[in-house]
Amino acid sequence: MDVDGVSVLARGITARGPEGTVFENVDLRVSPGSLAVVCGPGGTGRTSLLLALSGRLRLVAGHLEVSGHVLPAQAR
Repeated sequence: MDVDGVSVLARGITARGPEGTVFENVDLRVSPGSLAVVCGPGGTGRTSLLLALSGRLRLVAGHLEVSGHVLPAQAR
């Protein structure tokens, strides 16, 4: 099986929830085939960041591309 991987480019992404800002002004670049690790103490927004990077959490600011597809506009 030959898998090239997925690229992720995030510039200034911000998410807010009912209790305020979850994360703000996050920049990230992950090249295809590389490994990115999200770590930190509980309650710091790790899961929310991963949901946002997968297009499942709405962003209020910034730009997000996954393999050249701008999310959420081209999520399908």
